[in-house]
Amino acid sequence: EIEKWANDSLKSIGLAKSSAVELMGDFGAMFLQFDVPTDQAEEYSKKLTSLVTDLSTFYNSSTEETTRALNSIFTGAVIPMQKYGATLTNTALQEFAASKGIEKKVSEMTEAEKVMLRYEKILQDTALSHGNYKREQDGATASVSDFVETLKDLTTSFGEELIPAIT
Repeated sequence: EIEKWANDSLKSIGLAKSSAVELMGDFGAMFLQFDVPTDQAEEYSKKLTSLVTDLSTFYNSSTEETTRALNSIFTGAVIPMQKYGATLTNTALQEFAASKGIEKKVSEMTEAEKVMLRYEKILQDTALSHGNYKREQDGATASVSDFVETLKDLTTSFGEELIPAIT
């Protein structure tokens, strides 16, 4: 399913298939560590993978920097997501939880509950950037990113054809 989704990733989200699969795999593995069911982990990972390029083009940052910041969902780090407009302090998370009807204190939540709360908070706080890659697909930033990602796809394809021929 991931491979199928990633086949069109260069056009749809600006990531080479190999990059999209890698990111989805990394995000998915982290969600699975927090006992998120596989089908939900896949859905959340797709959203985060798409969000990487949306945030990167919106804030003019690298996909690597954006990916590291999004890992705050799992680590609880507050500062990395501030650049992208997401506030993950305990106070902000508690207010967000209350707005969602969650009465439990953040300090009493399990790590899995905190991960899901941070995930939802980041999606809400970054809503303005959602879909930005598509909106700027013809712009300079997206074009440079597309070129780099196209090279990754070409390198992968070249390696898949060349290595068997050599061996």
